[in-house]
Amino acid sequence: MIQHKKPTHLRSSYLSLDSRQIYEPSKTAFFAVNGLNHDGHQYVESLYAKGVREFIVEESAWHGMLAEKAVSWEQTNIYVVENSIATLQSIAQNHREQFNFPVIAITGSNGKTICKEWLAILCNGNFSVVKSPKSYNSQIGVPLSLWGMQEKHNLGIFEAGISQKGEMEKIEAMLQPDYGIFTHFGEAHGSNFSSDEEKLREKLTLFKKAKKLVYRVKDLQNDPIQRIMQEINSSCELFGWNTISPEKGLFTFWQTKGKSSQIKVIKAAQSEAFIDSQLDFTDEASLENATNCIIMASLLGLSRDELGIKTKLLKPVSMRLEMKE
Repeated sequence: MIQHKKPTHLRSSYLSLDSRQIYEPSKTAFFAVNGLNHDGHQYVESLYAKGVREFIVEESAWHGMLAEKAVSWEQTNIYVVENSIATLQSIAQNHREQFNFPVIAITGSNGKTICKEWLAILCNGNFSVVKSPKSYNSQIGVPLSLWGMQEKHNLGIFEAGISQKGEMEKIEAMLQPDYGIFTHFGEAHGSNFSSDEEKLREKLTLFKKAKKLVYRVKDLQNDPIQRIMQEINSSCELFGWNTISPEKGLFTFWQTKGKSSQIKVIKAAQSEAFIDSQLDFTDEASLENATNCIIMASLLGLSRDELGIKTKLLKPVSMRLEMKE
């Protein structure tokens, strides 16, 4: 059946935009994208022959012999839409809204995938976790990740990355995160923004409805995340931690010995650390990522003792997880 409309839901269990990565054709919906350097519509007929029975195609490319042949295809749903990626995002948003369990979103310049994987390790056992596969954090990766949400889960951990203005607004609408982690902020994708301030503001748009946000404070006299979040979402509870002064917020103490480190986190005006964990890393990037994850896990209800045991499970994350568009 050929329908000239956006689907509100799909019968398929899996979604794909890559004709080379379809492993269960009868359970996969294929989104054909007519891009600048490629056209997914040229694979539609061969995928039908392999057993795919659900397609989302674009009006601009759906014509000629292919469209004529498809009229006779049996037990096949074909949705003709204006933009396949926008339709993918809309379907993912509808799917996400079916679930009420907490969703954590992770963004920043570096460390998103590592934090997502490590936080999942800390939370496994206490929660049934659904998370982004690999480094699926783009305009395409986020909706594909959200499709993994099921009734059996009770915690979602997803990463979000952007390269230009306007992208985070779409990701926020899909993810609608309850909690957030903001990782190391650096120079990645800076050329597409007029300033670091603009890029930071764009990334923080992800948390415009979030309840809690964990991040590192580098300068106690100037905290741009706190300032911008006051404008974007003043009701969000900020858990800014620092390694500078025990008088401010959450003071974090790192002690390195040999090939391992100890992380202690103390609330201002308290002497007892509510986090005291050992891990097998000594570099600052890993300590920063681990601290973000441990504090978030603590906010989710994991005890100091549980975290002390689980942080020993944290290992390096292979960069083979990365997926470049």
